[in-house]
Amino acid sequence: MSDDVRKELLPGYAKIEEAILTNFQGETVDITELISDVTVRESLYSMFCVFEIIIVDGVALLEKFAITGNEKIKIRISKRNSSSGEDIDTTKYLVLTGIQEYARIINQSQVYKIQAVSETAMNCSIARTSKTVEGPISKIINDLYSNEVQFNLPLTSDGEQTQGNYKIILPNYTYTDIFSMLLNKAQNSSGSVFFMFETLWGDMTLTSYKEMIGQDTLDKYRLTDFESSNKRKSEYDKLRTKIRNLSSNLGVSHFDGFKKGGLASRVFVNDMATKTFTQTDYDLLSSGNSKLSKDFLLAEEYTVANKPLQDFKQPKTFMVNQNSLAFQGQENLQNRVGDSIAKKRFQYENQFAVSHNITVTGDTRLRAGTMIEVELPTATDPTFAPVNRDEYLSGKYFISSVTHSFGAAGSYNETLTIRKDSIDRQTMLTKNKDLK
Repeated sequence: MSDDVRKELLPGYAKIEEAILTNFQGETVDITELISDVTVRESLYSMFCVFEIIIVDGVALLEKFAITGNEKIKIRISKRNSSSGEDIDTTKYLVLTGIQEYARIINQSQVYKIQAVSETAMNCSIARTSKTVEGPISKIINDLYSNEVQFNLPLTSDGEQTQGNYKIILPNYTYTDIFSMLLNKAQNSSGSVFFMFETLWGDMTLTSYKEMIGQDTLDKYRLTDFESSNKRKSEYDKLRTKIRNLSSNLGVSHFDGFKKGGLASRVFVNDMATKTFTQTDYDLLSSGNSKLSKDFLLAEEYTVANKPLQDFKQPKTFMVNQNSLAFQGQENLQNRVGDSIAKKRFQYENQFAVSHNITVTGDTRLRAGTMIEVELPTATDPTFAPVNRDEYLSGKYFISSVTHSFGAAGSYNETLTIRKDSIDRQTMLTKNKDLK
């Protein structure tokens, strides 16, 4: 069967088109035929992808090309997302960061796992800068990245931008540390968390949580038998949107929520200009945070020892020093730090409320930050459930991380970590009443 026929018939087929290794002397060799498996991990919470390439080597590559950690690898992979669509290619320029595992199966053959990252990732992790920068955080990140460290990996700023102007002296940090520091400072009126990350099938992305969860869903993925009830779908799409397996972590512990500041917090602000000290209490339900569904897991009626949520502000305390006279004549961001730090903590911690790990057929559109719809059946005999849909676990999710797995024969699967911060409690209750 030709590659074109496989791409047309098999949604889980992808091809490693080429993998060119260059050693420290500039010598190149095509190692495509030596590759057994490729695993790529991407995440909202990790700035750059990590590549693991398993090599089955019967040609003494390590010795002949003096593989000692000075190597670069150019790898190109192609995939088709529909039976009649065009091929989509991704090309990554990598540097070797280590050989993690090595084994001799027989005397004449060796197997080892190469770990690599993009040249941009290496550049950001080594290069340092010490300078004064000024402007909104998103502009500072864009300028630093695009003008100083980018290499074949452009940055796309997606949607909502950070607010206000900063004037900061960067303290001789690596660029990776600087970007992390700036992302921690980034804020907007909703106190949204900001992410900067690389994807396998894309470039670098800078986006906010609010913008990310506001996207349309890519598709609906179902945990069903192969015989889908949707007769209009082709066999190709049935396979593409089928959840092969699922494991979950339901983070419903309010104990953890209070402890980590995901539900309530108290902020003390020391104003050095006016010599005043203030205390402000915040709670999730009145924060106005963006969320995926209608209701946070914590209900307004929830009490502990007959005390309402408003009585529990101290489990997480933040201390803030500010100067209210700074930036005269401009928006003073320091005056919003208290409100922002609490809202960002609510938003970050509640991302982990409901989490699944699902394995699906590889698709270039499934990337960290993508929104999908998940439909799981009710965990009971369908005879007793008029609507065979689990309203608690189904719904809209964002992809927080992806593990891409490629086999030498062309197999391509993705393991997605998907999360949501809220549920539709009323729909759940209504459905249960109907079942009675």
